[in-house]
Order: sequence, then C-alpha cells, then structure tokens
Amino acid sequence: MNGDITINSHINIFLKDTIDYKLQQFLFDTENEEEVYAKRRFDEVVLYYENEEEKIAFEFYVENKQSLIESYIVEADKKNFMKLILITNWKPRNVSEGCQRVWR
Repeated sequence: MNGDITINSHINIFLKDTIDYKLQQFLFDTENEEEVYAKRRFDEVVLYYENEEEKIAFEFYVENKQSLIESYIVEADKKNFMKLILITNWKPRNVSEGCQRVWR
C-alpha cells in the first residue's frame, strides 16, 4: 500500500450514544425484509462505537498498527484474487502480471 491508512477518510461511523444512532434504530423495521437486507448491507460498511472514547481508542490502535493492518489487507487481497481466478478461470498473460496483482 502507498502511505499510511487514514482512519477518517472514508469510514462511516455511528456513535451508539447519539441521537442519529437512536433514530436509525427507532426507524428500522425488523419485519420488513427489504429493510433487513438493506440494514445488513449498510452494517457491512459502517463502524458502530459505544461512545466517543471507544472511537478514539480504536483510531489510536489503527494508527499504531499500520504494518499489521497493511499485512491483513495484502493477505485479504491475495485470497480475493485467488477466488476471482477460481470463479472466472482468469489466466494472467504472463507470470509477472499474475504476481503483480497478487503480491503488489
């Protein structure tokens, strides 16, 4: 990866002790299949914190574990790339292309 991971750049968050979160929970209809599906998908890209202190602690952890997190991302990319190869039967034009995509 190039550069440090920036925690605040593209992460959607909710603090559970805020009116925004409480309103989201209040309006969520667990009996509506479309809402349940949409909420499940939404929850995949949102971080929920109990409060501001938990958010700050998590950001501190991420900022101080850059290399560990980067290695997790690289490993996940490798696994996803290998799944793509299996699913699509993709073959690189040459060995270099395949290695570049898997092991940046």
